[in-house]
Amino acid sequence: MNFSFDVKFGDEEYLEFNKYHLFYGKPNRKVLKKRRIECLVATLIYAFLTVLCLKYEMTFYCVACIIVTVIFLLECIFAKQRLAAMLKRTLKRMKKHGKLPYTAESTVEFYDDKFISRSENKTTEMPYTEVENVCDNTNHAIYIYTDVQTATIIPYKCFRDDSEREDFLNFIKQKVNI
Repeated sequence: MNFSFDVKFGDEEYLEFNKYHLFYGKPNRKVLKKRRIECLVATLIYAFLTVLCLKYEMTFYCVACIIVTVIFLLECIFAKQRLAAMLKRTLKRMKKHGKLPYTAESTVEFYDDKFISRSENKTTEMPYTEVENVCDNTNHAIYIYTDVQTATIIPYKCFRDDSEREDFLNFIKQKVNI
């Protein structure tokens, strides 16, 4: 065994992972960009229809353009905060129903050919060939993606110091050839 971590995982780590995944994950960046374009198109259509209904009066046209610009800018500026708030509400609803979307405590062991995650309820053995990506969310955690949605998360607090974290990052990146 090369590395072993006792991972204690809570709401903050879960929310941080989901924010990172939502805002910086490859598929989601495209979705966010598409959403902004859709918002722009919708607001432009609204402005155009407003002008048509008001029979092309210049004052109304200017007002409609200003409204469109403000709506689009608000969407661009506050999209991340709005989505982060939605994540928090979703987590609260899940906890209210008694089902956590994450495992609170686990042990993750890294060997030469595989890594094993053990929790109270299940044990998962994963060869490094199954790893799709390794991401370092500075000051928070290292995410080892095994598919587009799922990752093994090693919070920074699991490392003794920065050198251990760097050694681990070098080890894992070497094993998955990224």
